[in-house]
Amino acid sequence: MIKKFVLPLIICLVINDSFGQADIQFEQKGSWIDDIAAPETSEVSKYDVKSGAYYKLIDYQVDLDKSSYYSHFVFNVLSSGGASNVSRIEISYDSSYQVVQFHKLVIHRRGEQIDRTSEVTFEYIKNEQQLQSNIYTGDVTALAVLEDIRKDDWVEFSYTVVGNNPVFKKGRYFMTILDDINPVDRLFVKVMHPKDEKYNYRISDETVSVDETEENENMAIRIDRQHIDAVDLEETTPSWIIPFKYFEISNSTSWAEVNDWAMELFDKKDSDAVDEVLAELFYPDYTQEEKINAIIDFVQDEIRYMGIETGMGSIMPFSPNQVLKQRFGDCKDKSLLMATMMRKIGLECYPALVNSVLMEKIENHVPGGSMFDHVIVNFKYQGNDYWVDPTFSYQGGDYKTLTTFDYGLALIVTEGTTKLTDLGIEDNSSSTNIEEYLNVSSYTQPGKMKVTTTLRGSRADYTRQILEYYSLKELADYYKSYYSRLFPTLYEENRMKVNDDIESNQMTTIEEYLIPDIWKENQEGYEGKYTLNYHPINVYSYLSALSCEKKNQPVFQSHPTRFRQHTTIDFVEGLNIETEEKTVDNVAFTFTKKVELVEPTKVILEYSYETKLKEIDPEDFSKVCQDINEIVDNIPIIFYFPKQKFNLENLPFDLDLFEINLKNEPLTNQGYFIDSVENKVVTFNNIVGIVSVEKEDVTAAVLKDGIEAHLIKFLDSSQSKESNYTPLKLTVNKLQVNEKVRKKTQKAQLDFDYTVTFRKEGKSFEYQLRGSLESEGQNARELHEKNIRNSLKQLLSGLSPDVFQVID
Repeated sequence: MIKKFVLPLIICLVINDSFGQADIQFEQKGSWIDDIAAPETSEVSKYDVKSGAYYKLIDYQVDLDKSSYYSHFVFNVLSSGGASNVSRIEISYDSSYQVVQFHKLVIHRRGEQIDRTSEVTFEYIKNEQQLQSNIYTGDVTALAVLEDIRKDDWVEFSYTVVGNNPVFKKGRYFMTILDDINPVDRLFVKVMHPKDEKYNYRISDETVSVDETEENENMAIRIDRQHIDAVDLEETTPSWIIPFKYFEISNSTSWAEVNDWAMELFDKKDSDAVDEVLAELFYPDYTQEEKINAIIDFVQDEIRYMGIETGMGSIMPFSPNQVLKQRFGDCKDKSLLMATMMRKIGLECYPALVNSVLMEKIENHVPGGSMFDHVIVNFKYQGNDYWVDPTFSYQGGDYKTLTTFDYGLALIVTEGTTKLTDLGIEDNSSSTNIEEYLNVSSYTQPGKMKVTTTLRGSRADYTRQILEYYSLKELADYYKSYYSRLFPTLYEENRMKVNDDIESNQMTTIEEYLIPDIWKENQEGYEGKYTLNYHPINVYSYLSALSCEKKNQPVFQSHPTRFRQHTTIDFVEGLNIETEEKTVDNVAFTFTKKVELVEPTKVILEYSYETKLKEIDPEDFSKVCQDINEIVDNIPIIFYFPKQKFNLENLPFDLDLFEINLKNEPLTNQGYFIDSVENKVVTFNNIVGIVSVEKEDVTAAVLKDGIEAHLIKFLDSSQSKESNYTPLKLTVNKLQVNEKVRKKTQKAQLDFDYTVTFRKEGKSFEYQLRGSLESEGQNARELHEKNIRNSLKQLLSGLSPDVFQVID
């Protein structure tokens, strides 16, 4: 889905990697580790496997008391591509508190076991992939490239990582998934903890068997699964839905325990520098509300975002004094500073821990300090709760109207917290409104387009942040490239203008373009005409064609989204179109489209889209998807005008006077036939019917017995002998009813081709209309009637002196 502008949400991630490195040691595995082997046989076919290799064995064993994490894998290589994919070992760790013991590398080939442990050498790589988001992790990866890996090899290796981030003290948390995107022959998990300590564990799927036994002073939890099917991932699954089966365990038995740990973590006494900053920040006559706004603006905008996420620094915040001194910090640093400043002016204000991925689904997991990856701020004022994200910058509005992302649930770090708090954020202000004006009142001069976009709430915040990093020209070039997809020759007439009302948090951008050759000539199917192909391209930012396959998981939807577009088009000459208005309202969103002719040469198009929820239930997706595709199919509009014009002033002209022809054979209220009818089994040709006359009743088509057809009440030619009228001749070139499409879509299709002609003063004039119509429903006869009736109504409603062309 193409977005006109996209700004990623910056969060601070907990990364357990380090600045430095320590060489990996080669040692035997611990005596506490069970000997687990890969099955000799397998039910996996190569056609079931992605990337040419799969796990014969996944073996995780953990001693939580000793902070030892053992990993043992056996890969089965099924192809040359698979050999490439498994020809390396990557181990990430934090050398400030972790050591790695490598145990073995064995290649199983044609019944032999080739021990290559002594040949393994590691290179140490620093990967700072998050620097673009101002996060420095010191990420170190130990990489070993394996030689001579072949198709049909089994590649087996194991290692143990020892150490736990000391910031968690005695807190322990472990999680692992219990299946994979490929089939797995065997998956084994063993977790040990002291039997006299209380641990809380959870398995996401009750069908997974768990074995608990006592081993000396420990409890051992074992999971042993075999012949595991692959998990079919769906790209549309929300981040908070984990599609895999998983096991997790923690020695935090409640969120109250996690809060006690977090309170100690955020208990930073050195904050005397805060008083100096507040004295500089506040004017003597500042009200309490002005002080609140000043603090928020200062922390968001004057303390730049930068995260040093190494070792204990990945979890523990800097003190307010340190953050003020260095003038940078990440989410936890900025949140603690803001909370401290707010408390200095007498407010209840505390850091609040959230999970930016799991959102409110964090409540389904066992409590643990490592469950959180982001920190925001909660404060109370005059009996109301307010939430602020200090990592946002350049937000408009005041503390009452700030738009903060709804992370679902938060742990407010304060005395007495025993549970997670629902943020309860309802963003009712954010929206995008587009006023588009298109002047195409000349076939030879460039068209003109003016686009005025009004952004409110978070939409204004995001664009404001973009303009802090990119120039106005860069933003204008991006917008221009966006509209160039619709009009390739488009270029700027005037430089983009930006009006930013930061107090009301509303931003307006104004774009003005010239579009040469906006009218196309002789487009296929529209020979002899000027055509304008119009797409409301901004609508495609929110709705685009989808594959409506069955879903097993909920489908993500960006919410809340409010979009409105109002487009005015001024044409060269008059049109004859009827007002069209349609609303699509389903469980996920509401969409409306309106096309209206407000003046003979002026058309107004209106579109609106508003979401209702952020995830769509799998059982609802099929209907929502069909609605989206129907909307997208009907969004494009082709406006056309004949190239040759003639003057019919003073011509006796009566649209009720027709001489009917079939393929140039005059019928004049005699016989009539449809070219063919195709149903599910056979094609019937030359279906004979009759034409009767009745003024102002356009048509009703009757198909009886699925074969014969009648056109009733079509065109009145009763005045054809009156000399003061010039008769029009209708030639039906094609009228074909197709039922084959009903097999899957439950739709009936009509292909039609009409020609209307007359002669005047020795010249012939012609108007041709061809097209295709579809109707959806169960009753075939009613669908065919509707299509034929609408095709003739379309023909008659379009007849005017302007549409005819001189043909000789």
